[in-house]
Amino acid sequence: TYIPGGALSVSMSAWPAAGANWWEPTTGSFTCVAAYQAKGAADFNASLANLNNPGTRDLTVHTDAPDFDTATGWYFDAFNNRLTSTASVSNKPATYIFRVKPINATGYRTIIGGDNDSGLSVDVAISTNYMRVLKQGVANIGTSTTALTANNDVVGAVSYSSAGAYVFYVNGSAAGSGTNNQTLTAGRLLRLGYQGAATQLFHGYILAVVLYSTVFDATQIAEITTNMQAL
Repeated sequence: TYIPGGALSVSMSAWPAAGANWWEPTTGSFTCVAAYQAKGAADFNASLANLNNPGTRDLTVHTDAPDFDTATGWYFDAFNNRLTSTASVSNKPATYIFRVKPINATGYRTIIGGDNDSGLSVDVAISTNYMRVLKQGVANIGTSTTALTANNDVVGAVSYSSAGAYVFYVNGSAAGSGTNNQTLTAGRLLRLGYQGAATQLFHGYILAVVLYSTVFDATQIAEITTNMQAL
C-alpha cells in the first residue's frame, strides 16, 4: 500500500518459504502426484484442478458433485457426492495428506479410496473419527492413535515406505504406525469421498488433498501440514 510521502506499507500472510507452492516441502526429496485445493479456490471448477500439473489428473464429478464454498471447501453428504481422477494412490512408497472437517462418523467413511474393492488397493478412511488404513474397502489394517475430532478442521496424513511400513499423523504429530505387506496394484484411480464400490461415503468437508509417490519424514509432514493449515 502506497502512503503519501513516499512510504510503503507491506502486509504478508503466512505462506511456504521461498515462494514455493504449499504442497512442496523445502527439505528432503519428493514426487508430487497431485495436489487439490478446494478451500480458497475461485469456484467449483477451479477446485477440481491438479495444481501440481493443471490439465493432468484433474478431478471429475462421479454421480453428484459435493457442495462447494470457497471458505469451507467441498461438503460430502455421505450419499452420492463423489470425485474421481486418474491419479494413482495405490503404489508404495506413498504419502497422502489431507485437510478435512469430518462429521461424526459411524462405520467406515472413506477420505481417499482405491478404484475397486476386489483389487489390492488401500483406502484411507475414518471410523468413530479415527483414521483407518483399509484393504479392499473394509478390511482394517491399522488405526490411528489420535482421532480426527468431529466438527473440527484437522490435517491428517499417512506415509508408506516401499516395504509397507506406515505412519499416521494428525496435525503434524505422529499418531500410530504399522505395516501393510500386501502387494498394491499400480494405476488405480483416485476416489475422493468414497471407496470404489460406492460404499463408505465420506460425511464432512474436504478442504485440500495432496498425494506423493514418495515416503515423507516427520519434518516434511509437519511443513506441509503447516502450509495446509494456512490455506
